[in-house]
Amino acid sequence: MPPDPVARAQRFLAEADARSALGALEEADAVLKSDRSRLVPALRLKGYVLVQLRRDAEAEAVFRHVLALDPEDGYARFELAKRLHARNAFAEARRHYEALAGLDPYRADVQEHLARLAAAERDHAEVAAQIHSGEQVIAWLGFLTVLLLVGFGLLLRFLLLRAAAPSRV
Repeated sequence: MPPDPVARAQRFLAEADARSALGALEEADAVLKSDRSRLVPALRLKGYVLVQLRRDAEAEAVFRHVLALDPEDGYARFELAKRLHARNAFAEARRHYEALAGLDPYRADVQEHLARLAAAERDHAEVAAQIHSGEQVIAWLGFLTVLLLVGFGLLLRFLLLRAAAPSRV
């Protein structure tokens, strides 16, 4: 019997070899899909490995898959919320953190992440307001520049016409 792919992946992780762990899990995809009892733990581990490899978009997809199979999987929900938070998808991250808090209201780490999320939302709103304010200033500066150029153009035209006109002495 071939070695268990999840066990092989865990051994690779213990040796700090995330790439080999991911390879072991990907080799076993077909086998694991036929055994649902082993699929969710294997996908959870695959998501963890992808996070270690800083492949967040792929990890996010894996964690979504885990939640589709097991909506009460706290690890997948927490990791998905963290990925969403990191890419400023605040509303969706909040939904996942709150769902996790509903599953386990005593998890201090979830409350801590909700507080961080609220701070990030405030910071994001402040930056957006500053950008909007800056855009307004730039628009006004552009308008004033056009007015100045038109004014200088009219003044220059007046001076040229005056210089070209015969003098009346």
